[in-house]
Amino acid sequence: DSLTRMVLTNAIYFKEEWQHAFDTSRTYNAPFYLDDNTQIYVPMMFRQESFRYYAEKSFQMIELPYSQSDLSMMVLLPAKDLDFSTFESSLNACFFKENIKNLKKQKIQLSLPKFSFTTPYTMSGILKKMGMTDAFTRRADFSRIDGTRNLYISEIFHKAFIQVNEKGTQASAGSGAVMGLGGISSNPLFIADHPFIFFIFDRSSNTILFMGRVTNPT
Repeated sequence: DSLTRMVLTNAIYFKEEWQHAFDTSRTYNAPFYLDDNTQIYVPMMFRQESFRYYAEKSFQMIELPYSQSDLSMMVLLPAKDLDFSTFESSLNACFFKENIKNLKKQKIQLSLPKFSFTTPYTMSGILKKMGMTDAFTRRADFSRIDGTRNLYISEIFHKAFIQVNEKGTQASAGSGAVMGLGGISSNPLFIADHPFIFFIFDRSSNTILFMGRVTNPT
């Protein structure tokens, strides 16, 4: 508006293909169970091969490598009988670091929904809770920008986009078809047919580049 004196912008962009693409002919329509147990049908990608994987009673974790060997997507799938919000609120950096160490390569039957979404939100409330308060008031000191004490932050807007399909990931964040799993197999199943969490991770620096939740792939 007429009182705006400056807008600061920042962007990060990521586009990468899977190390081994999903076969589009094996994508099938399958049920996905929302938080309230409502069932919807979504395109589910399928792959059977060796992944770095770990599971215990409350969750499964799998790593999907990208063509650049240091980058991967980690998918964290809580057990179906757990409340997703409770599980999510229990997570912290220590949990993530410890369980990455537990990943071991083994053959997995993986079903993962295709998804694409854009999430806009405002950041001021979050940052204030984290202790950044003066910057949003007249107490702000941005004098090294314009030599006065007149500037303060009115709002911070954030927008994230992510798209995951058979070919790979782009982020800036039923027909009654039936799929056969090829008979009886002892390979673990990783079926992301209910809300899950994902991380795009740089192993070389142990840095999370993007993270998000998928509660409805549509």
